[in-house]
Amino acid sequence: MDAKKTVMLVVLFVVIVGAIYFSARKSRILGPGSAPPMPAVDPATPFELIDRNTLQVITKPYGEWQKLGQDSAGIFKNPDTGTYSMVPDMLCFKCGAKIPYKSRFPHPGYDPTQVKCPKCGKSPFPGGGR
Repeated sequence: MDAKKTVMLVVLFVVIVGAIYFSARKSRILGPGSAPPMPAVDPATPFELIDRNTLQVITKPYGEWQKLGQDSAGIFKNPDTGTYSMVPDMLCFKCGAKIPYKSRFPHPGYDPTQVKCPKCGKSPFPGGGR
């Protein structure tokens, strides 16, 4: 009888855990779709990008940037040159110039102390990047 009770308890436990898991998935607490959707950007919203080669700053409505297109790395096409070189800009902490934002996310091998402002030649980050 003890083995039969143990098997029944294990089966009951598995059923309860399965029910909780599938309920959580259905309510989007777990699994795909669990993150809230990104808010839609109004196509008329002004969006400023800088050419990482020429440092030309261009402001266009977001919808126009979307029509120009992006490459697989998310870099937008420059409407003047036709090259994929338009990236978000940032301000250099030292000189205040608008410069291309090189990396949105740190990655292996990324060393912020090696990033230099193309205008003043210093680290664009407060404290030298660390």
